Amino acid sequence: MRAFRLQRRGKLKEAVEEYHRALEKDHNHVEAHYGLGRTLYSLGELSEAIIAFQKALALEPTFIGALFQLSICYYRRCMVKEAIESLEKTLEINPEFLPAHYRLGVAYFHQGKLDEAMRHFRQVVERKGEYTIAHYHMGVIFERKVLFGEAIEEFSQVVAANPNDASGHYHLGHCYANRSMDDLAIGEYMRAIQLDPDDQASLAELKKLQR
Repeated sequence: MRAFRLQRRGKLKEAVEEYHRALEKDHNHVEAHYGLGRTLYSLGELSEAIIAFQKALALEPTFIGALFQLSICYYRRCMVKEAIESLEKTLEINPEFLPAHYRLGVAYFHQGKLDEAMRHFRQVVERKGEYTIAHYHMGVIFERKVLFGEAIEEFSQVVAANPNDASGHYHLGHCYANRSMDDLAIGEYMRAIQLDPDDQASLAELKKLQR
C-alpha cells in the first residue's frame, strides 16, 4: 500500500491523505484504518487516531495491534480507565502479550494499585527477564512497601543491565541506606551524582551520610 510506504519514509501528512483515499474506495479496509491511526498518532493527533483505531476494531474486534495502540492513545489523553480496559481486552485475546502486561503495570502503578501493578510486572520479568524497566518499577514498589532487600535485588538488576542509569543507582543507594549499609549507599549515591551532577536527591542523601 502506497500510504504505508509513505509512512515508513516519514512523509506522514502525505500518508494520511493516501490512507483517506484508500478508505474512500473501501470503508472496510481494516489495515488502512489501523495505518491511519498509527500515522495520526505519530503526528500527535490523538483524538483522530483514537477514532481510526476504533473503526479498525469495529471491523475486527480481536485486532491486538489496534487494541494496544488504542490503549496508548487513551493513556496519553489521560483516559486511564479506557486505557486499562483496552489492555485487559488485549490480554484476554493473547495472555502472553508482554507489552500489554507492562503497560497495565504502569497504569496500575500510577493509580496506586501496587499489588495489581506488581502482578503484571512479574508476568513480564518471568517471561523476559531482561525487561529492565519492569525490574525498575518492581524495585520502586518494594521500596514503597519498605521491603528493601527485595528492592535491592530489583535495582541491582537495573544497574547491571544499564550501569549509566542514575535513577537506578539513587534508589539502590536509598535501599542500602535504609538497611544501614552506609558504605554501599555512599558508593551508589556517588555513582548517581557522577552520572547526573544535578541529582539533588542523591546530593542531599550523600551529605547526610558523610556528616
